[in-house]
Amino acid sequence: MARRARWSHGQANGAPLRAQRPGSFKHLPQGVRLEDTISTKDEVAHADPEAGHDTNREFMLRYAG
Repeated sequence: MARRARWSHGQANGAPLRAQRPGSFKHLPQGVRLEDTISTKDEVAHADPEAGHDTNREFMLRYAG
């Protein structure tokens, strides 16, 4: 009979994760400036993927009756 691993969520190798990495997650990272979250590049117009067709209407007409 094969042995199963005996560690649960939050533990690795039988020791709690907090004991393995004592300095982790004690301080929050620096905040992100609003200027860094706004796109600075111009948008590019892409071709219409449906090529002007109403795909929902065509699906309904094809399979409704």
